[in-house]
Amino acid sequence: PWRERLLEHTVNLRFNLVRQLHAAHQFSVGAESQIFDITFARDRYLSWPLPSEVATPSAAYVYSRYHDNIRSHPFTIGAFAQNRFKTNLLTVKLGVRYDVYNLTNGAASSPADTDSLQLPTSQSNLIQRVFSPRLGLAFPLSDRSQVSINYGWFYQMPPLFYAYTNGSQTLESYWPLLGDLGLKPARSVA
Repeated sequence: PWRERLLEHTVNLRFNLVRQLHAAHQFSVGAESQIFDITFARDRYLSWPLPSEVATPSAAYVYSRYHDNIRSHPFTIGAFAQNRFKTNLLTVKLGVRYDVYNLTNGAASSPADTDSLQLPTSQSNLIQRVFSPRLGLAFPLSDRSQVSINYGWFYQMPPLFYAYTNGSQTLESYWPLLGDLGLKPARSVA
């Protein structure tokens, strides 16, 4: 059996300012934010095999109830700056980005039983901050084509499901599943 209700609302805010300092130099700055409103209610009953030393032919599996009832308001905030220099032979883009990921706003932060779990003791320890440098070079081949080389670090917030599974941190099921509010953003270097 399975019952699930998920409501997610997202507000995206973005601001960009681009300034052409002169024909060969452009500077841009900006900020963006995503604010989530998440309501997550779920009951699942899963069948797990019992360990061989406990299992009997008539009782080889145990049903466990997994319950989630979460209301949370995580958010992300990011700011960036980019410089572009252009000549007849080369275009150079230098940029930086700084992001803050906060998955803990309004979520449970401590388990019901702390003897067997090692979770962060403070929600401030769970806020992720990342710095992303970027570099781009473009070499014109003609007036209509160019060769580009780009390097940068790119981060993505983890799926919220992995952070909020069993957000109340109950350990009453046979094999408890726990979300991890301290998940680090996925990093790609390209």
